[in-house]
Amino acid sequence: MMWPTSFHLNVTKKLLQDVYVRWNFTYLMPESSLYYKDVLDYWGQRDKYDNIFVLSNKEWRNVAICIFLKVFYNVTCVFPILIIQLLIFILEGFERFTSFCLIQLKILDIS
Repeated sequence: MMWPTSFHLNVTKKLLQDVYVRWNFTYLMPESSLYYKDVLDYWGQRDKYDNIFVLSNKEWRNVAICIFLKVFYNVTCVFPILIIQLLIFILEGFERFTSFCLIQLKILDIS
């Protein structure tokens, strides 16, 4: 198989490892490995020590199936923003409530 000398990839995109305590990396790891599939195959076939890590076409298809996790990943990216907005709303409401209570106490003290 002829391999290109350059793969024309964005080299700032990192190949990520799985982080078992953060489930969103279950999506990010296969997504980044699919981006570098040709490079990984190239190095695995070229280096006799890395050829045990070469994935078969069936294994690459299994990696591609994991991309359905993108929907869940996108939701987790939005969800924390919604939680922060909700907390800000609650805190602003609490601040208004406490200022209202202080005004009421001052009115009672004056009376």
